[in-house]
Amino acid sequence: EDGEYRLEILTDLATDNYPTNDLFELGLGVDGTDPVTNYILDGTIGDNDWYVSDVTVTLDPSDEYSGLVETKYKLDGGNEQIYTDPFDVTEDGPHAIEYWSVDIAGNEESHKTTDFEIDQTMPIIDLTWEASGLNKIIFTAACSDNTSGINRVEFFLQDALQSTDNSSPYAESLKTMLFIVTIPAVLSVGVNSM
Repeated sequence: EDGEYRLEILTDLATDNYPTNDLFELGLGVDGTDPVTNYILDGTIGDNDWYVSDVTVTLDPSDEYSGLVETKYKLDGGNEQIYTDPFDVTEDGPHAIEYWSVDIAGNEESHKTTDFEIDQTMPIIDLTWEASGLNKIIFTAACSDNTSGINRVEFFLQDALQSTDNSSPYAESLKTMLFIVTIPAVLSVGVNSM
């Protein structure tokens, strides 16, 4: 069983009358348990569990018996690194962190992986319009986003939502009058282009 033990050996010395000369003590430690490492991801989460900010990664290792030697990680399958302090992940796209710890007794934790996705880039919008019969204009928004994709396009008239279109081509037909049209495209992460 894991823990610290004290081994005492008592011998009978026939020629020695000192009471402690025949006692030998030895401290032993037994550690067959792997360390445990937990993680914390800190950032702003948008829709569909995508982060819309940089993500700070904190690794929190512990070892109950012999103590820790080091914690290691790999970001996106890259080189093995020794963890010393929280670090930031800033690039858009999917990310994977593999992490584990090693204790003084040589026990190595099974490697764990956590995945997350970042999209901090606004979508690209190209708005066109054309007349459609009497008193109508059809607005079409060509939208693209190379990371999380487009979730929906919202059509506003005078700051009031008129419709939401969830599939391409994104279009809305409005009656002709003097108005200002605002059309934000909303990423799959919930960030809009306004």
